[in-house]
Amino acid sequence: MEEEMLNQVIERYNTDREIVSKMPCRSLNLESEDFDFIFPRLERAAINQISDGGASISRYGIWAKTIHRLMVCCIENLKKCQSSPESLRLLTKAANSLRAFSDIQSILDPLEVLDVPKYLNTIINDQNVIQCKEAYFIKLGNKGEWEDSSIGESIIRIGWKTQNIKDINRKNWDKIEQEILSEIPNKGAATRDLNALKNICESQENDIWVTFYLSKLWWTKVGEATIYEDDISKFRKTSTPWSCADIDGNQLLINKIPGQIAKIQGFRGTICKVKDKDTLIRIINSRPSEIYKSMNSALETLELVLQKAIKQLHWKDFETFVDLVFRGSGWRRVSMLGEAMKFSDLELEDPITHDKYQVQIKSSSTLSEFQSYLEQFSHKNFRKLYYIVHSPTQELSLFKDFPKHVELLLADKLAKMAIEIGLTNWLLEKIK
Repeated sequence: MEEEMLNQVIERYNTDREIVSKMPCRSLNLESEDFDFIFPRLERAAINQISDGGASISRYGIWAKTIHRLMVCCIENLKKCQSSPESLRLLTKAANSLRAFSDIQSILDPLEVLDVPKYLNTIINDQNVIQCKEAYFIKLGNKGEWEDSSIGESIIRIGWKTQNIKDINRKNWDKIEQEILSEIPNKGAATRDLNALKNICESQENDIWVTFYLSKLWWTKVGEATIYEDDISKFRKTSTPWSCADIDGNQLLINKIPGQIAKIQGFRGTICKVKDKDTLIRIINSRPSEIYKSMNSALETLELVLQKAIKQLHWKDFETFVDLVFRGSGWRRVSMLGEAMKFSDLELEDPITHDKYQVQIKSSSTLSEFQSYLEQFSHKNFRKLYYIVHSPTQELSLFKDFPKHVELLLADKLAKMAIEIGLTNWLLEKIK
């Protein structure tokens, strides 16, 4: 029975003469809300598949219907030569989505029938990815006295002044243990001190060493397994210079790294193992966490939904919303909202520079209407004109040739701003 049904499906759609089972697309205006969710829906299906979820097929089915719906709208518009630039843009998006699906399946293909694309192989085999067997934290001297020297000279300075360097390099641990016990009567503390020395001496080239300096996390790998000594201290050379950036060049600022790594700087001893080694390697390799990816995906979805909400606002509520956006961003209103001004709906002032700005608010607008306002704008009295529209014509939304003193704000940017200043609940109440 299932095979017969499958054959019927193939026979139904196996034609290039017409679109089978066309669905209404809001007068073919490409405004179906499904289209914004093509990649989020594909991602949800792929994540479900990776985790062996039972909803993978149904999720891929919903995604495929979205692709079909989008392509039908574009084809019909192209036939009538309506909005062809937007149709081509969305067809490109659909094609890319289909190829993304194919690449995802090549990764997850249990029979390995599909070839993994070269760009994925490049990522998988990337030689720049930092590997790590063990990870250690070290304090570079009392109150950081050796930080400058260690980082500047690509070495790791250590103490143990009374231990003979020959004994250390020969790993004469029994003798060194007795020396340390004579200096530190507490056996537990003496053992920890000996183990710390062993860690720095026996560390391998695929180990990561980290420290904190100038409000940043610094990391390196050790070089040859020899301890040296100069007038300042004993030290071990590193195989790579100390770095305070991940492999993509992003600074590893303490206030931007995960708390479980940042808290290591509070360790009271000299050397310790980094317990959360996987997190450390992830941030050095500039790889976002799973919770970050989930939050970012949810945020992108929220932005798309808020764009729809903004477009549903009554024109008066839309004016109020724009006013709240600017005032929530720290701007000062110097005019009454919506008062009978000849040119603008809103005049603003930067409270720090005292520069003044004009704002024109439109629920919908054409390119010619925008250009008319542009001609009337007085650049001498105002630094910039913000032209704000939540439902522009496609001609206006695709327009790029703006003077520096004019900025067009559409629903996508407004949605981001609404999230940043906390207007989501306000929008919820207005569209309830």
